[in-house]
Amino acid sequence: HAQNLNDNTVLLGQLAPQGANGYNDVWGYAANGREYAIMGHRTGTSLIDVTTPSQPREVAFIPGPNSIWRDIKTHSHYAYVTNETAEGLHIIDLQNLPNSAELVARYDRTLRTAHNLYIDNGYAYIAGSNTARGCNILSLSDPLAPVEVGQWNSNYWHDVIVKNDTIYGSAMGGPNGIDIVEGHNKAQLRLLSRTPFPGAFTHNIWMTADNNYISNTDE
Repeated sequence: HAQNLNDNTVLLGQLAPQGANGYNDVWGYAANGREYAIMGHRTGTSLIDVTTPSQPREVAFIPGPNSIWRDIKTHSHYAYVTNETAEGLHIIDLQNLPNSAELVARYDRTLRTAHNLYIDNGYAYIAGSNTARGCNILSLSDPLAPVEVGQWNSNYWHDVIVKNDTIYGSAMGGPNGIDIVEGHNKAQLRLLSRTPFPGAFTHNIWMTADNNYISNTDE
């Protein structure tokens, strides 16, 4: 449905994925006058130059564990990538784009798998990991050596977004809905509100540009 030309949208370009498995997530990145789509693929992370939208081209591919779920966010000139199979958090150096990109570190001391992540104000919030039901909070003071500074465990989160140290979690499993957590003190997180959606599978969460509303979709 994303390729239907409606709602005043115009298709500018297309790129066939590697193999038959397709992509599973996307994040944007811009540097040195060029724009990139960083795409999660079943077998790794694809970096695509989309500066000329009609001629997208893959400029690098970082292999990873076979997984149908990947999520990507950026901080400084690094991309951080989660998956639900193995190897924890991949850290990819983007500073040499468009010539190359390189896997330079992994955060995998205890964290092995995760469904999603968000980065805000120098912290990575890892949702649905093997070590925290809600999220792990990692300091990125050293971008190549994250340090865990907090966890939220009272509910499973499928997605997370953070604005000004307030954490919004797309929760499922008890109860399903939206959790809002006060996160200024990363070591002592505090639940502000919980809005249940009975019978729903709260897949994701996002915020409007004016920060006045959050929305989610049901999977």
